[in-house]
Amino acid sequence: MGLLDIFLGSDLNLKRPNFRYAPTVELSLGKCSLKFKNPDHSAMYPINVFPESFDLYDLGNYDPNGTGDYYKVFYERGWQLFGKSKKSRGGVGVVGNIFYFTEEFQKRINFKEIECFHDLLLFLCNDFWKSRTRNPEEITSEYSAFRYPIKHDDFTVTHINQTAWTSFTAGASGKPPNIGYATPLTKNHILYFEFKLEAFQSLDFYSPETNLKECSFSIVDEFISNVEISQS
Repeated sequence: MGLLDIFLGSDLNLKRPNFRYAPTVELSLGKCSLKFKNPDHSAMYPINVFPESFDLYDLGNYDPNGTGDYYKVFYERGWQLFGKSKKSRGGVGVVGNIFYFTEEFQKRINFKEIECFHDLLLFLCNDFWKSRTRNPEEITSEYSAFRYPIKHDDFTVTHINQTAWTSFTAGASGKPPNIGYATPLTKNHILYFEFKLEAFQSLDFYSPETNLKECSFSIVDEFISNVEISQS
């Protein structure tokens, strides 16, 4: 990197959040604890005050979901990515959720079985994203088909810090994707991080004129690589 790039910024080396020196957040969840890095956020993104402790089994801590389960947004942050002339070229937002499936669900689901866990994720994905899709014959040149997981092969399982994460992407063709990472916390709970990748000022997310795509994906990878779950 040249001196001008250091002072003026570069679209091929976007300025991004620093995970190495970011503080570590630790949340006590009763039967387990959760640790992850929390870099300084960008002001344009929503932010919430997350609890230092949280009773996973207290329904009063959750909001009802339309599918009969419950959820809690416990973390929300985002980071702008700056390039030449210190202009914002894009960003990455993340939302952390805990889903609670009460005992009545246990007759039908078993998170320890990966196929059963993936069946449930497919159901949740369809419930959330079905309204954003259209039949192929309805798609026009002004509309890109929104794609989301519809079969088990659309999932990838990766082991990170001794935890098996199921990841997937969703989004319109040619547009920045959403990336999801999910894992069971207990036999009743799912931990889910969703990352929203963005390009600003009509910038092509996939353009070789910036490293926006590479930078955005590396932020997602680095965030998840720092998530640690410990069981009591």
